[in-house]
Amino acid sequence: MKETEVNTVTRLACLLLVVALFASACGSDDDVTNAATPPEPTPGPTEEPTEVPAATEAGERIETFFVGSELVDCIGEAPQKCMQIKRSADGEVEWFYSSIEGFDYVEGTSYELTVAVSDVDDPPADGSSLRYRLVEIIESTVETAAGLDGTTWSLLGFRDGDLFDAVPEGVEIRLAFEGDRVSGSAGCNNYMGTFTTGGDAVSFGALAATKKLCPPAVMEQEDRFLATMATIETAQMTLDGTLVLAPTAGMTLVFGRAT
Repeated sequence: MKETEVNTVTRLACLLLVVALFASACGSDDDVTNAATPPEPTPGPTEEPTEVPAATEAGERIETFFVGSELVDCIGEAPQKCMQIKRSADGEVEWFYSSIEGFDYVEGTSYELTVAVSDVDDPPADGSSLRYRLVEIIESTVETAAGLDGTTWSLLGFRDGDLFDAVPEGVEIRLAFEGDRVSGSAGCNNYMGTFTTGGDAVSFGALAATKKLCPPAVMEQEDRFLATMATIETAQMTLDGTLVLAPTAGMTLVFGRAT
């Protein structure tokens, strides 16, 4: 082969090699770019934000009320019936002179409520300066005499209208409920008997007692207690933890939990 032909072939081979290397380099750049640049994410469905209904209106604050199962006589501008409330489970009992919008109170039922409280602009002279609105009834419990089973009580005193006569110091009168039977100490003698319930109604059968004699002051309390027990027709457990046994009219027995 002539030298001229050799040179031509050599140049052609070099040119082809350069073209091949350039194509390879361009291919590498494409691969690096593709690896370094992640694909665009596919957009998913967009969730609309959930709108939570407001529990309160502007200017309101939330309070918890524990409401007792019975109304009490109270005097505002005139004699009226008031609910008994506590603002915490172990708080003081208050008489509630106002009303709670949206709350239908049923006597004989105790409640735990959340209430929205707000100020009233220019309240009337005989009205409350606060507005109360029911937010939620957390719990309601129908208080019945049937809940007495298994409880023991100590007599605090005798109530007659607004008069309260406490049991004298040193005299202990107790009342225990077990099944359909009652027993305890009347102050001097032990007693036992039966009882029946229905709703808040309760009645006691004849009570049998021992026949000991004690000092006159003790016997006076015992006789008064046993005589009143024969007249009892209703039982109510109040918000402050007392048990009230009452006739249709007359003397009422007020008990606290025995310790």
